[in-house]
Amino acid sequence: MIEADALAIHMNAVEELIQPEGDRNMRGVREGIAKAVQWSPVPIIAKEIGAGIARESALRLREAGVAALDVGGVGGTSFTRIEAMRAKVVEDVTAARVGRTFADWGVPTVLSLLEAGEAGLPLIGTGGVRNGLHAAKAIALGATLVGMGGPFIRAALDGPEAVIAEARLVLEELRVAMVLTGARGIEDLQSLQPVLMGSVAEWVAERPLTRPAGSCSR
Repeated sequence: MIEADALAIHMNAVEELIQPEGDRNMRGVREGIAKAVQWSPVPIIAKEIGAGIARESALRLREAGVAALDVGGVGGTSFTRIEAMRAKVVEDVTAARVGRTFADWGVPTVLSLLEAGEAGLPLIGTGGVRNGLHAAKAIALGATLVGMGGPFIRAALDGPEAVIAEARLVLEELRVAMVLTGARGIEDLQSLQPVLMGSVAEWVAERPLTRPAGSCSR
């Protein structure tokens, strides 16, 4: 009806498990996604919403035929924490407790980009992206596109013009990051070889990448 270019299927297992009215039957999800791929007249994007996508899931989703992955890593909105708060309001003691326990469950966005990149599909970097520098880092780690929510939601409280102003600031930050890294265009930024440090380097040491960090299908 809206002539969409793609259809995104949201994956939110941990949220459903905490949500008071959540659907806890996870059987047949992969098969259902594969059927949606066959049915849909437009490409299917598999989208996480806060827990990230590990390589094993990315590879299974590729086998199911999805066209791209939206990693939705840990670092942005925690819908698990939100559901824990909702559970507390309705006095669901168990859901509230389990929600607090698993509020930060999942793979952080940086690591999710590296892990999901193993599938060789186009990646959308979301989950805690708050400015143009974050966007540049996501692209250098393999993202084809970058999604942001929080900064624009806050700007929207002040009206449409504030949203436009925020977008311009993000683009300017992205341009500055590109100049400082010598990237003349997005493809140059995508071809940079990131330096992995700290906990990210430790993670990769435990789960070595089969594809160079930052590489993905465009």
